[in-house]
Amino acid sequence: MLTVDLVVAILLVKVNVGLIAMRAAGAELDLAFIAAFVALLLMGPGRLSLDRAIGLDRRPAGSRS
Repeated sequence: MLTVDLVVAILLVKVNVGLIAMRAAGAELDLAFIAAFVALLLMGPGRLSLDRAIGLDRRPAGSRS
C-alpha cells in the first residue's frame, strides 16, 4: 500500500518537478523508498521477524534463512 501511495504522490505532485530538482524536492527519495518497499516485499520475513518471535512461523528452522 505504501508503494501505491508513493507512486500516486509522484504522479500527482512531482511529475512537473522532475527526478532530481535543485529548488524543490525531486522524486529521488520517493523512488528509493519504493525500491526499499519492493525489496522487503520480495525478501519476506527472516530470522528476526515478529512471526518467528511469537511462534507463527510454521516452517522448520533450517528450511529458510
